[in-house]
Amino acid sequence: MIGNRPVRFAALVGLALVGVAGVAGVLAAQITPVGKQTAPPPDSASLEQYKAKRAQALHDISEDQRKLDDLRRQRAELESRLARASAAAAEERAKTLLLSDETNALRGLDSLLTVAQSNLTAQRDRFLGLGDAVRRRAAGELVVLVRADSAGGIPHLDSLRVSIDSASGDVRRYSARANVALGEGAVDEVYRSHVLPATHDVIMIASVSGGPTAATQSATVAVTTGSTTYVEFTLRGTQWTESTWTKSSAAQ
Repeated sequence: MIGNRPVRFAALVGLALVGVAGVAGVLAAQITPVGKQTAPPPDSASLEQYKAKRAQALHDISEDQRKLDDLRRQRAELESRLARASAAAAEERAKTLLLSDETNALRGLDSLLTVAQSNLTAQRDRFLGLGDAVRRRAAGELVVLVRADSAGGIPHLDSLRVSIDSASGDVRRYSARANVALGEGAVDEVYRSHVLPATHDVIMIASVSGGPTAATQSATVAVTTGSTTYVEFTLRGTQWTESTWTKSSAAQ
């Protein structure tokens, strides 16, 4: 028994090695090298989800790009409007400054014209005064008066007009109160002016008591230099008379 133990032990070791080799062969046949492994087939649901997210991302990027382009366009428009507004403001400011200068110049010119007009007015008044003084010295004065005879009661004078040397004057109309004043002795001065020293024709045309025919009374007077000549027409009832007299300017 003891002599056979090495033989049996060697047989057992051989069988064990054979078994280990067989197991290793089987394992080697089942194991695939790491570099030669093949990926499992992709899941169709995950692929569709990936495509949908990718399409949505591309769409969002496109929308963001479009919005960015719109913002750039709006910014360019705002910059253009701002530039135009700035140019318009500068132009308006320049016009305002120019108008300010022109306004000041016009105001200065207006002041000069005002002073010149005042001077011309003063000169005109001075020359008129000198001319009037010359006329008074070289001419005479003619005065036409109208009165009513108080003995005839209240007159009924409707209208009256005086003509000097065929130059007709304005028509004077008389109210009831004016007739009462004439009846009480009032005198109406219907004409007064400086005239040349010569003979002048004075014609008075009056309408009395509403008559259809106007009464005409005339007088021829000689006016001398430096004197005042009076012509007085007096109404007595419906009849007119005239009288004249002269006063020297020195006596007045």
